[in-house]
Amino acid sequence: VNIPALNAAKVIRECLTSLQRQSFPREQMEVIVADNGSTDETCLILREEFPSVRVVKAAKRGSGNARNAALAASSGRLICTIDADCVADENWLRNLLSALDGASIDVLCAGGSIQPYRQKTLVEHYKPAWIRQANLAGGGGAFTYAETPNAAFRRGAFDRVGLFEGRHGLDDADMGARLTRAGAKFLYVPDAIVWHRNPTSISEYWKQRRKYAEWNVILANDHPDLIKAIRNPEDIPRLRVQTLRRVAKDVLVELPRAMLFCRSRYCTRFDPVLDCVAASAQYRGTLEGLRQSRKDTRVESV
Repeated sequence: VNIPALNAAKVIRECLTSLQRQSFPREQMEVIVADNGSTDETCLILREEFPSVRVVKAAKRGSGNARNAALAASSGRLICTIDADCVADENWLRNLLSALDGASIDVLCAGGSIQPYRQKTLVEHYKPAWIRQANLAGGGGAFTYAETPNAAFRRGAFDRVGLFEGRHGLDDADMGARLTRAGAKFLYVPDAIVWHRNPTSISEYWKQRRKYAEWNVILANDHPDLIKAIRNPEDIPRLRVQTLRRVAKDVLVELPRAMLFCRSRYCTRFDPVLDCVAASAQYRGTLEGLRQSRKDTRVESV
């Protein structure tokens, strides 16, 4: 079980406790935390409260680099990934690994269900903010991937396409694109459940959407045949107009409608406001992604 951690003192205790309670045989399970340079009490908690957990140092920042450090230190033939801010159901490993181990040999990756850890704030009720394994569960995209808060890989997957991408945070999507291109198959295991913490405030949601948009531009440059994103600076005016239209519709049409008619359990009257936040964050993140891409291109040219 492969866990990247950066200043995770507030959450990693609950994650590791859930792993200790797994119905999967303990003697067959190896838990490795890759510390990505924590400056809080993460390492102290690991050392004093979870001595059986192996800790490795990941010098290069980024979740992909941390997962690679844990992968290099591991010995298992099946590699499971979970995030430090997640909590696993007691049957998570047993259900996920049984499904993957029993699948045909060309199935190199499996992913389980990702549920919201809680639904307390308005932002936590907003479904578009959730990480929920939508690509793997729904299918039908240009490529398939399992989101790493709840995924399992055969070790042969990394032998075939290489390690996780470390330049951005969408290392699971990048891995899925490479595996799809290599002809690998994927498996969705809905009864392998992990609860994931989603953004709790507008500022957290804005940061999430901004960084995802930035990373998506970089990812699209790596896989232009599979991922559609703005990669040309000349398209920025068109994106600006699209963003303004989206915000205007939210404010002038969707917000009044939501205030009058919204009664859904998971829908709040402020959902259009959160969509405005997402639109502006995605616009800003796309601009930053284009700027970073141009910078990377200049470095490669030199």
